[in-house]
Amino acid sequence: MSNPIDILKQIKSIVFNEAPAAVEVEQKFDEYTLVDGTPVMISELVIGGVITLADGTAAPAGDHTLADGAVITVGEGGVISNIVAPAEAPELPPVMEVTPEEIEAARGSMSSFAFRQEFMASFEAAQSEIFKDE
Repeated sequence: MSNPIDILKQIKSIVFNEAPAAVEVEQKFDEYTLVDGTPVMISELVIGGVITLADGTAAPAGDHTLADGAVITVGEGGVISNIVAPAEAPELPPVMEVTPEEIEAARGSMSSFAFRQEFMASFEAAQSEIFKDE
């Protein structure tokens, strides 16, 4: 439809209320998949593009989520009226590698620390008993 002569013919038919000549336009559709696994065909993934089901019927009006997470709002006739890009996954911090030797060393220091804490607590309890008698 980008041919200037075709555009002028269409304008003429509108101005003079003539029946427009049928113009055969071949559209290329790309296949996409919705999150529920439904295959759909989209002419262009832009506002104004057309989305159809696999059988060629227009997609129902409403929001449809593609497998990549993009949300497409479809109006009457399967025309795309809004596109929301998928949310990007937050970048996770790098994973710390811990060796089994480091784990055992930590367990040993924790158990010796716990022993020291218990020993000190019992010693403090004994001292408080001594001062209680006086």
